[in-house]
Amino acid sequence: MLRAAAARYAGTLDKTLRSAVIPYGYTVTVWASGAYLISLRGLPSGLEAFAFVVGATLAFGVLASMSQRRPGPIEEPTIAPIHPDSRHPLFAAGLHIAAVGLAFGAATLIDRLLGNFAWFLASFAVTFIYLLIASAELAISVELNQREIGLKRARVMVRRRRKAIREVVRRR
Repeated sequence: MLRAAAARYAGTLDKTLRSAVIPYGYTVTVWASGAYLISLRGLPSGLEAFAFVVGATLAFGVLASMSQRRPGPIEEPTIAPIHPDSRHPLFAAGLHIAAVGLAFGAATLIDRLLGNFAWFLASFAVTFIYLLIASAELAISVELNQREIGLKRARVMVRRRRKAIREVVRRR
């Protein structure tokens, strides 16, 4: 039993990492932003901590609302798998470097510009920017992966047709 489980470990680790990449990146980004604010402003008061929670929650709600309102005809959205193939060169998108950098950068800028209002607005910006950019990175990664799969299928079809043509020519 242990030998069989060990043989499956790499595949299950891969699936676990692919499903955790966005929540993990978001958690680390929010934590780092909160820690940064604490290092500059000290521990937040109860009201400031509540403002931090409200800001993040409000941003999440705004994004959820945006994802449901698309212009054009109403049709079922295509649900994108989370990093369908981690061997794809753009699995690095799973690191969400742009999302983390832009979100954390926004939090530091907001702190410098807005002072005490930063507790609310920084968590809003971090949530909004991270999830927006991470979704864009994921969409690009999935699209490139789909195109790569399409190219592989096309190559296989061309090879099969060439083989069929050769067989027809050979029979004549």
